[in-house]
Amino acid sequence: MLPRLYEDEHYVFLAKPSGLSVSTPVRGVAWGVVEAVERLQAGGEYRGLRTCYRLEKYTSGVLGLAKSAPAAEKFRELAEADRVTARFVAVVRGKPQTGSQGVGRRAGADPAPGRRDTTTVEGADVRVMRQLGDRGLVRVTCRHVRGSKVRAILRGVHAPVLGDARFDPRPNRKQSGRFYLHLERLEFEHPFSGKMVSVTAEVPGSFGAAVRAEARGSEPGEQLLEGHLEVALASRMPLLLDDDTNTYRLFNGKADGISGLIADKYADVVIVQTLQGKFDGGDRTLQRLAAWYGRRLGARAVYAKNIPHDRSGPPGADGDARSGRCQPAATDSLKDPKPIWGRSTEPDVMVREHGGNYLIRPYDGYLAGLFLDQRENRRLIGELAAGRRVLNLFAYTCSFSVAAAKGGAKSTASVDVARKFLEWGKRNFAANGIALDDHRFYCSEVFDYFKRARRQGHCFDVIVVDPPTFGRTKKPPRTFQVIKDMAGLIEGALGLLSDGGYMLVSTNHHMLSARWLREQITAAAGSRPFKVTGTPDAPPDFAGARDAAKSIWVQF
Repeated sequence: MLPRLYEDEHYVFLAKPSGLSVSTPVRGVAWGVVEAVERLQAGGEYRGLRTCYRLEKYTSGVLGLAKSAPAAEKFRELAEADRVTARFVAVVRGKPQTGSQGVGRRAGADPAPGRRDTTTVEGADVRVMRQLGDRGLVRVTCRHVRGSKVRAILRGVHAPVLGDARFDPRPNRKQSGRFYLHLERLEFEHPFSGKMVSVTAEVPGSFGAAVRAEARGSEPGEQLLEGHLEVALASRMPLLLDDDTNTYRLFNGKADGISGLIADKYADVVIVQTLQGKFDGGDRTLQRLAAWYGRRLGARAVYAKNIPHDRSGPPGADGDARSGRCQPAATDSLKDPKPIWGRSTEPDVMVREHGGNYLIRPYDGYLAGLFLDQRENRRLIGELAAGRRVLNLFAYTCSFSVAAAKGGAKSTASVDVARKFLEWGKRNFAANGIALDDHRFYCSEVFDYFKRARRQGHCFDVIVVDPPTFGRTKKPPRTFQVIKDMAGLIEGALGLLSDGGYMLVSTNHHMLSARWLREQITAAAGSRPFKVTGTPDAPPDFAGARDAAKSIWVQF
């Protein structure tokens, strides 16, 4: 996954993709990238690796690792003595003003055919390799200069790196996901052997495509598209290496650089969703996407789903409608078992999350059966549930109930208006070898269930309140809207919560925040005291998503 460019008894140099953090552990993963390399590259051969030439997260290229502390110190001394030469390649926005330094061309003029314009800025040689419109391909050669310094040098000649959002004056045009700076080559005299070493990492094809895109109206070409996919996948590498979980979000729309595109991995199946009115690509782009994920991940099948702009409305064959997490009536195309890439799967595919098993359905409507943005909350409820009675409202396929049962819950109760999803939930229990003796399922509207549970004297120690944004039932006729009804929902759940009990309150409404949730909890609690015990972030594969779950854990 990380190609080795050079290795001897002291050092190993790897080709790092953009988007991959070098040593900062990702939330929810117990080790960082260096540990991941130790584990992935040679089956445990490496131990005690240390970074000796670090790259920023969104800079790709040559990454240097030392195999011992003395080797790392020797390389550091070499770099500090300016005996390491680095050559960076960047796509820049604007025309580098090389003429202002007295070398190269007149500022603002296009280079003559075959001519390479060079200037020296702060000891670094800046060479214009290609200029098309407002984008250029430049090479910066310097001694012991990190990527942050190269960025400053290029800003100094009025040509910031494409994707350097921090310095983009157009807030609505900030590049997301792809940062076009690459360390192409490192040259140094080996501190132990004295021999000259040159390590080269090939410049990504997406760099040339990014320059050409300006000339043809910024339409994303195949290589440019794949550049975004590569960065998104690299940033999720620690998730790829988690043996206990094989399902997560691969691509997260605008946060990863392409609006309206979502891709999720479910074991060896990938589901690509495109949002109407937001995704500009057509069928050909989808085929390229599917083939890329299929080949890169070794997927068995890639399915595509086109999501309508308006997903609120009455329930259809698939249960209650959910805006953002919506399941309107499935169309015939969403019931087709034939994928756009690969071979057909069985109707139910088993996936693994934190060691638990869940059944998803790749071609049974808009949703697959598992809300991936709630991954960490399912882990937390598994840790909290031991010996406790758990109530799961708007249970859908009962994943919270399964996580609680696996964590040792005394009992669980799952409530949903759709019998189909409750039956699905029972199969999830069976997939984990959990008998249903202490686990109940109620096909009921939630407020009706509150009345029944109070009459029967039910009481719970943990309650999950994760409602849809919008829902409508026929019997009884009722419309639920999270903005209007959340406080009443929490109040009803409080009537069933034991003293000292816990409640998870969550919403994925893109306009609502954790602060708003806190206000709803305060209004519902009245004089009943409570304390917030946690406000977990969305999982790292959902970073930047406005419609990812916002959650608060509360103890009353």
